[in-house]
Amino acid sequence: MKLKKAVATITAMATMSSMFAMTAFAEGEWNTNGGKAEITGESTAYQPTIEVELPGDLTFGLNPLKLNVSEDPAKPDKSQIISGDYFVNNLSNVPVAVRTTTFVVASNDVELKTAADLSSAWNTIKELNPAANKKKAVLLTQLYPAASGITSTEEGFSMKVENIKPGAAANSIKGDILATSTDNAGAGITYQPIFVLNAYNEAKPLESVGGFKFDGAVDPNANFVEEDITIKAVFELKALTAGQITDMFEGYKSVTGNTTATYYTTIKKLKTGKTW
Repeated sequence: MKLKKAVATITAMATMSSMFAMTAFAEGEWNTNGGKAEITGESTAYQPTIEVELPGDLTFGLNPLKLNVSEDPAKPDKSQIISGDYFVNNLSNVPVAVRTTTFVVASNDVELKTAADLSSAWNTIKELNPAANKKKAVLLTQLYPAASGITSTEEGFSMKVENIKPGAAANSIKGDILATSTDNAGAGITYQPIFVLNAYNEAKPLESVGGFKFDGAVDPNANFVEEDITIKAVFELKALTAGQITDMFEGYKSVTGNTTATYYTTIKKLKTGKTW
């Protein structure tokens, strides 16, 4: 009975469709020798819903003398750069690419160290030497989570990075060494990780998130004050198709730090020959 009813319904719909079609043609200017009818149509556009969560701020702390700043006695934190976890989270209904350019825009009598001018003392006494001109010496890095370095928690997400190791070679840094831009928009900055994030899927939230945090070394004998260093990040977004993810991007390789590290799967760079 159900099959007969379904067939009857389909037949009735087809008959109605034919009636409407014949009616439409009958309204044209027809005669016994034929006729002509013109029908126009205009395109419509389906717009994606774009919603991407970015870090609210990039506040970080300087801790030259390696004080324990942790509020949890079981987990001491004596890092010289105290950083939060900064996430980029895609809640859109399409994949997106978010290119990130992070740089220093202001510093108060601070010399930013680079991979090239790290002193040999940093490799021996495990401290960052004061600069020769007595400026406050700082090595500031942006680190990225490892392949399985982002996990989901009740509060949101948690990130695990490999912190820098005083005494190790500069190219062991699992991220980029931050530098000063020649303007306020990131000109001259070549390290630009791209977070390639899938469309949001409640069942697979870790496929639509990426992130970073700061770390570094600080001259322990310098007198730092608030706002000695100001950091800025510029985020640029592109909506993607699933095919473009494979075609345009590959795993990120640091420019100023480690060149072989495997980072979290959403941290990418453009393939050779591809343009932003």
